[in-house]
Amino acid sequence: MANISFEDGFEVFTINNDPERVIRINPKDGNILARFEKSMKELREESAGISGIEVRADGSPVETQEFSLAESVKRLQEFNESINQKLNYIFNADVAEAAFGRQSPLSLVGKDNRFLFEVFLEAALEAVKEKLNEAAKSIEKRTEKYTGAYKEAALKGKKYPFLEGQTRV
Repeated sequence: MANISFEDGFEVFTINNDPERVIRINPKDGNILARFEKSMKELREESAGISGIEVRADGSPVETQEFSLAESVKRLQEFNESINQKLNYIFNADVAEAAFGRQSPLSLVGKDNRFLFEVFLEAALEAVKEKLNEAAKSIEKRTEKYTGAYKEAALKGKKYPFLEGQTRV
């Protein structure tokens, strides 16, 4: 089979320095933030379906007057699957399994009892932000060699970095 090889921007990240938990994403993918916004909007809308469900720290539901245990389990499983799908969509890769394993993304973690998926997203988006900032600096350096002469000419009150009527060859 023929192969096409090129730099696609994907990088490998370990989760909490565990070599068994690896994700492969392109942190410089400019669409990550757009997919993040879209997914978070959808999750906010979907969360209305679980607003009356009470959960334990491990993410398992508690039977309430509003929902039977079976209905709570069903709704939470659907919401868990939706979170996992959206995380994979945001990063254009299978990240949920490496990030959470078999845990519910709604598991509460840390001293402040935040959702596992929330803590992961915060850390992952910080890594993306760092890589995007690095890329922006690199682009700025490359474009400076093309735009620098024009900026200098503008400071001197000229429109072009070469004599009027002449073109650069």
